[in-house]
Formats: sequence, C-alpha cells, structure tokens
Amino acid sequence: PHAPLVLSCDLAFKGGAENDPCGFVLLGLADQSRAPQPLHQARDSGLQLHRNSAALANTAADPGGESPFLIEVLWAQRHQLDLPGTVNYLLQTLDALKQQGLSPDAVLIEDAANGPAVCQLLRRQIPGLIAIRPQGSKVSRAHAVAPLLEAAQVGFQRPTEALQSELLCFPTGAHDDLVDAFCQGVIWLQQQHWRGRGRSEPPRPLLFSH
Repeated sequence: PHAPLVLSCDLAFKGGAENDPCGFVLLGLADQSRAPQPLHQARDSGLQLHRNSAALANTAADPGGESPFLIEVLWAQRHQLDLPGTVNYLLQTLDALKQQGLSPDAVLIEDAANGPAVCQLLRRQIPGLIAIRPQGSKVSRAHAVAPLLEAAQVGFQRPTEALQSELLCFPTGAHDDLVDAFCQGVIWLQQQHWRGRGRSEPPRPLLFSH
C-alpha cells in the first residue's frame, strides 16, 4: 500500500512532435520492506549511465540507517498531447488506475503551460487536483531531491525505464519532462511526510529519517 499515492504531471503548451511532451509519474510513500528497484540497480538493467550520475548509481543506503519509508515510483509515461488530449488522457488514466485499485490521493499539476487550463476544466471532475507553482529552476528542484536518490530512499518499479534514463542523463538529455514531474511529486510527498510528523517545513537536505 501507498499513503499517499500521487499522480504528478508536467504538461506542455501544445501537442506535436516539435514540442515538448507531457510527463506523467505515479509515485507514493511505501513500506521499504517491499523492496522496489533502487536507482543504483538501474545499471543492471542495461541503462547507460551519464558520467555525472556514475557516483549516484553506485551509492547504496546504509542498512543501519534506513527509514521505514521510501518513495516508490510505480510508472512513468511521456506523451505528445494538446489541451483536449491532455484532458482525455488524464480522465482515462485515472479511470484505469481506479479499476486497478490505484486511485491517487492527489493529482499534481504544474501551474505552468497548459496546467492552469487543465485545472480549470477538471477541478470538479478530479478529486484532489492540486496546482503546484514551481519553485526555482528544473535543475534546482532536481538538486533538492538528489539526496534521496543518493541515499537509495527512492525505488523504481519496472515500467519506469524512461524516467530512469532521463534521471541518469539530466540535465543534458533530450527530454526532462519526466524528471520535472518526478521532482514535483517527490517534493510534495516529502512535505506531506514531515507535516504528518508535526513539522511545517521539511528539513534540508530533504531526507526521510526518524
């Protein structure tokens, strides 16, 4: 089980092969005993490591210091969608997730590009729809969540190879839409975790600990 479970979305201005795709990442807080695939095991799946990610991929968590929680990424998808296509995709995806018993507790929409229009159209149809105003640059947000990857506190299920590839190539890869959606979801989950422990703001660096 995941509590909470969120669908994090990085939306584009318009569809078309010449434009940026939309990124969608389903992730949640999970019991570490379920043992999803840490990022440093991605190399075993045959993924090419970017030189700046080599140290990250070789880093393992200290067994004596592991938290009972980590963030588990269940799937990640990237699609070229215009505004009507984005609305239809979200509704169809959420219906499919509900049938699988994976209804998200929140749907995070970056408050940029088509995000405001999507929120306006779907706010009454999608419970838990939240507009997220991005803080800082994409690179700064990636730096904010990097400590969790280095500590092996983030796990990846098998249908997430596209996200893993983007993470290992960021920020020089061809796409970063899944990275942006991933970082948005991780930061939100961290905030929920620490608020549940009575803290209004998460500590720095952003790590789960006792």
